[in-house]
Amino acid sequence: MEKELKPAEKNPWYVLATVYGEQTSSLVPVDPEPDELDELARYFDPNLHKKNRRIWNGWYGNCLTIEVRAELAKRSGCAPDEFSQLTDDELQDVRAAFDERLGQNVEIPDPALPIDFSNTRFPHSVHFNEFVFPVETRFKHVVFVGSGSFHSSTFKGIASFSEASFICDACFSSAAFDREAFFRETSFHDKCLFQSAVFSARTWFDSAKFKGPADFMYARFEDRALFRGTAFLDSAAFFQVSFDAKVWFGGAEFESVANFDASDFSERAYFSKTRFGPSCRASFRDASFQRPVSFSETQFIGWYPEFSGAVLPDEIEFSATDKAVRETKDSGGKRYKTDHFWPDHKNIENPADIQRSRRACAIIRHALGRQGLPEDEHFFFRQEMDFAGRSGSWLERLPYRLFAAISMYGYSIARPAVALFLLFLLPALVFKAAFELDCISNGLTHFCVTFGQPFGLSFANTFGFLGFHRLYFGGFLGSAPGWVQVLSGVQTVLGVILLFFLGLGLRTRFRLR
Repeated sequence: MEKELKPAEKNPWYVLATVYGEQTSSLVPVDPEPDELDELARYFDPNLHKKNRRIWNGWYGNCLTIEVRAELAKRSGCAPDEFSQLTDDELQDVRAAFDERLGQNVEIPDPALPIDFSNTRFPHSVHFNEFVFPVETRFKHVVFVGSGSFHSSTFKGIASFSEASFICDACFSSAAFDREAFFRETSFHDKCLFQSAVFSARTWFDSAKFKGPADFMYARFEDRALFRGTAFLDSAAFFQVSFDAKVWFGGAEFESVANFDASDFSERAYFSKTRFGPSCRASFRDASFQRPVSFSETQFIGWYPEFSGAVLPDEIEFSATDKAVRETKDSGGKRYKTDHFWPDHKNIENPADIQRSRRACAIIRHALGRQGLPEDEHFFFRQEMDFAGRSGSWLERLPYRLFAAISMYGYSIARPAVALFLLFLLPALVFKAAFELDCISNGLTHFCVTFGQPFGLSFANTFGFLGFHRLYFGGFLGSAPGWVQVLSGVQTVLGVILLFFLGLGLRTRFRLR
C-alpha cells in the first residue's frame, strides 16, 4: 500500500500549507518505533503554524467574499485580516518555497480547483488547525504517520478522508463540515477526536475502524449520519451528541464503552444488527429518542443497555428472543451460526450489576408494553424476574425460583399442565397401592378393589372446586387415616395453585385480557 503513496513534500498543496517549514524535529522512518511516534505526536511549533496558516488562508481567502471571510474568522477564532490577500513579500516566500522544493515553473494551485492530497504519505505530524478549505478537499488513501490535526478547520466543500490511515492521534475537534464528509474505510490507529465538530451535510463513516478511543462528545450531525459496519475497538464517546436527522449504526461493532448519554436523536435511529461486545457497556442515560428507533437483531453480548432517565419513543424495537441463527459464508458455502442477542445471566454476578440489569429489563419491558406487544413484553419480564431471583437472601429468592420452575414466570402452559397431571397421577397410584394392601378400612372393602376409585379420589382432590368430594366421597375423608387427609388437602391446595399458573400461561400465550 505505502509503495504506491507519494511523499508529502512533492505535493503542491502540502508545500503551500508548509511554506515556512514542516512541523517536525526530524524525519521519521517508514516503520517508526513507538517512542519515535510519541515524540512526533508531541512536537508542535505554534509560531510556525501561525505563519503557515496565514499563507494558506490568505491564498484561499482571496477568492471569498468579505462576508464569508468574516464568518470564517469568527468560526476559527482567527483574526479577520488573516484571510486578506497575500502581500508581495508573502507571495515571494510562496514562490521561493515552490521553486526550492518542487522545482522551477511549478504552478501554485489554483484556489478555485479541488484540493487534492490523495495517495500521499505524511511522514511528520501535520497541523491544519484553523485552516479553511473552501473547495472540495481530498485526503483519500492517505497515511498520516504522525499526528493529523484539523482542529477548528472549516471544510466548505466536500471533504473526503476515505481509506485514509491515521497512525497517531487524529483531531477534528470543533471542525466544521459544510458539505458532505466521507470517512469510509478510514483507519484510526490511536485516539481520535471529533469533539464539538459540526457536520452540516450527510456524513459517512461506513466501515471505518477506530482502534483507539473515539470521542464525538458534543458533536452535531445536522444531516444523515451513517456508521454502518463501523468498528469501535476502544471506547466510543457520543455524549450529548445531536443527531438532527436519521442516523445508522447498523452492523457497527462496539468492543468497549459505548456512551450515548444525554444524546438527542431528533429523527429515526437505526441500531439494527449492531454488536456490543462482551466487554462493552452501552449507555443511553438521559438520551432523548424523539422518533422511532430500532434495536432489531442487535447483540448485547456482555451487558444490558442502560436507559435510565432516557426518553424512549412510542415505537421502539428490540429482539425479544435470546438466540438467533445467522447465515454466514465460508469456502465451503453457506453455514449457520447461533448467536446470542442478550447477555448470559450467569456471567452477571456483581449485585450492583444485577440490579442495573433488572432495571434495564424493566425499562425495555415498559416501553414494549406501551406498544401492545405482549410477547415481547413478557420476554423482558422473564429476564427481569430472573434477576430478581438472584438478589437478596435465599428466602427472598425462593418465590422467584419457584415461579420460574413451575410456570417460567407465567409464560409456560406445558409446565403447570404437566405438574397438574403428576399431581393427579402420583397420589392416585399411592391410593391404589394402599387400597390393595388393605391399608384403608372403615367399610371401603368394595370401594378399594375398584380400579377407577383411587383415580377418582385423586381427581376430586386435585380439582376440589368442582365439588366431587361431596357427591362421591361423602363421609370417606372424615374417617380416613390422617396421612390420606393430609395428602388430599395438599393436593387440593396445589391443584388451585397449578390451575392458576395454567390459566396465567394461557392468558399470556393467547393474549387474553
